[in-house]
Amino acid sequence: MREDDTREQDVLDDLLTDDDAARPARGRRTGRRIVGWSIAALLVAVVAAAALLALDALRARDALAEAVPLVQAAEQQLEADPTADVDLAHLQDLTTTARTSTDGPLWWLAARLPGLGADVHAVSVSADAVDVVTHDVLPPLLAARDGVDLAALRPVDGRVDLAPIQAAAPLVREASDALAGVVADVAALDPAELRGAVAGPVESLQAGLATLDEQLTSARAVTTVLPPLLGADGEQRYLVLFLTNSELRSAGGIPGALAVLTADDGRVALTDQVSTADVGPFDDPVPGLAPEDAEIFGDRPARYIQDTTMLPDFPSAASLAATMWEASGRGAVDGVISVDPVALSYVLTSTGPVDVPGGRIDADGAVDLLLSGAYAMFPEPAQQDEFFAGVSAAVFGSALGGAVDPSLLATAVERAAQEHRINVWSRDADLQADLVGLGVGGSLAAEPAASGVFLNDGTGAKLDYYLDVETTSVAACAADADAVTLTRTVTLTSSVPADVAQLPWYVLGSAGAGSLEPGVLRTNVAIYSPAGGSIDSIARDGVVIGGDVHDDGAGRQVTVVTVELAPGESTTLTVTTSGAAGAGGTWMTPTARHGGDAAVATCG
Repeated sequence: MREDDTREQDVLDDLLTDDDAARPARGRRTGRRIVGWSIAALLVAVVAAAALLALDALRARDALAEAVPLVQAAEQQLEADPTADVDLAHLQDLTTTARTSTDGPLWWLAARLPGLGADVHAVSVSADAVDVVTHDVLPPLLAARDGVDLAALRPVDGRVDLAPIQAAAPLVREASDALAGVVADVAALDPAELRGAVAGPVESLQAGLATLDEQLTSARAVTTVLPPLLGADGEQRYLVLFLTNSELRSAGGIPGALAVLTADDGRVALTDQVSTADVGPFDDPVPGLAPEDAEIFGDRPARYIQDTTMLPDFPSAASLAATMWEASGRGAVDGVISVDPVALSYVLTSTGPVDVPGGRIDADGAVDLLLSGAYAMFPEPAQQDEFFAGVSAAVFGSALGGAVDPSLLATAVERAAQEHRINVWSRDADLQADLVGLGVGGSLAAEPAASGVFLNDGTGAKLDYYLDVETTSVAACAADADAVTLTRTVTLTSSVPADVAQLPWYVLGSAGAGSLEPGVLRTNVAIYSPAGGSIDSIARDGVVIGGDVHDDGAGRQVTVVTVELAPGESTTLTVTTSGAAGAGGTWMTPTARHGGDAAVATCG
């Protein structure tokens, strides 16, 4: 008999014997043997499990190592050619291998081990996320790419084909919904708790998924918004306010010219161009001005279309402008669009130079021409309005003519929207919600965590072209991260020429008519706290100043400070506001050289 067989027989004999005399001694020996062998068996099992985990990890690593460059190559290929083929099946095989190799009972147990569990869990979650992307996100996106391809937005014979966009909408929505879950799962991972070899890739995955989520959110909004906006369900009429930053209002500038943009089944045209002098003023305020806004700004926003944009919340301003347009007998409109000269200059980067009345205009010279030079070229307001309308029509016509690269145009519009230089409001509540989500709705009310610094001209002139604005901000967060105190400095500098006599009378406005010294620039600065927050202090050049505190009706405190600057003079306002923790930042009035969105302050 073999030695091993003898040992096995001894064990059986020990377990089965009825000899009481022998049991105590042998029982102790047998018990020690059983415990020892049990521990040995467990150790063998642990070693085997570790080996299996290592093997699974190696399989997952190899699969992901091959998949990642393939995904990156596919992305670059699609950017260069949206119609390019992608070997999706191979990608899916690789990510499935990675997912199945990081799943199962052993991985479940390992994820609960002290010291190692967080890394194991992170690897498993990451592999699952990548697998969802290749199986549930990429397929509908690839099927929808014809509809989300910007080339499809190029007008042909003056019309955008809306059918591909409409067909893409449900596919983009499907991809966006599938991605939302894994974005949340991966975002919940804390790289600070992970080893470096795991933390780095997790951070990269978090950033990549966040970028993809933003892109899908935008694509979802675009495919949802564009068809109804461009008249897929019937003709849409939009009042267009061409703003001028040379006379500031909270939402950008005073409306200097007006037009109607019609959109019907993808065909867009600019019509009914008129001067603001043709609409109002109204002896009695038109309905729609909130009592809180009337307390802050008076009733002018409801009597003068030029003052509707005193209201920083664009939907509120747009609704009043639409009411005034209709009250003037010019027909109903479905929405309102505002655009300023800086936004037009961004559009000109995509169209190239455009012929306008009296010459050509390009991206580099547009702002100076529209906010300064035009007043010297055309001394009468009626001539100025006609010129502004002609320029706007020429730029819009070029942008919609079909010769412009849609991707360049989209980049220009996106930049303008980020700076609050283009705003769109629709009477349709669902469409308006989508416009706000897309970042072009101009709704201060939709961002309760944001504070605001808004500039309104008090000179009655066109001197704000010479107003320079610089800002800084510092956020101080409470220890429990429940609140944030934001201290922002706003430095206003007048670059009005010392020799003001060289300026046209229309530019000097009331400053040249005796109410102010010629060249003095008066600005009414409206300061808004976050909703539910407070304005803690306002100082000018280090000296604390006061002011009446109003409520805007949405829980924001508002104080208006008036600043007067002689040519070359500068002043700094230091504003401290408090509010709930979260991403808020500060909304500002877009000027000739400063955008309307400031850095976000974040706690937590």
